[in-house]
Formats: sequence, C-alpha cells, structure tokens
Amino acid sequence: MLDKGVLVIKTENTFNGEIREVAGQTLASLKDGGDHGHGLKNVKRSVDKYGGSMKIAHGGGVFSAKILLYVTVDIV
Repeated sequence: MLDKGVLVIKTENTFNGEIREVAGQTLASLKDGGDHGHGLKNVKRSVDKYGGSMKIAHGGGVFSAKILLYVTVDIV
C-alpha cells in the first residue's frame, strides 16, 4: 500500500510454531529440519539503508513481516 509517500509491505506465512532465536534476533523456523528465514537479514539491511523500518512477529502459527519505507519518487 502506498499512501502519501509511505509504502507499507506486509507478508504473512504459516509455520509449525517453532522459531529459533539467537541474541534476540529471529533467525529461522525449524521447518523440515532445515533453516529458513535467513533472507530476512538481507531485507532488514535494505530497509535500514533506505531509512525504513521492519517489524517481525510470530505467534499462533503465523509468521509476519511488516516493512515501512518512505518514498520520495513516483513509482510506476
């Protein structure tokens, strides 16, 4: 959603309810015995680079990421 120069992106995904955290940072779900969610570090780095914010939440079997960016140019 883009409104008055603010772009909000929200995504949700179901998961098995188990999350691995290290040093207070959400790293991965434990789905299928593999690691998932490592791309969130890259997303966070990009969000920070452009002065935005990102909030990660999980509970009730749902994992969500919400990103807020300030847009100063027209998006076509």
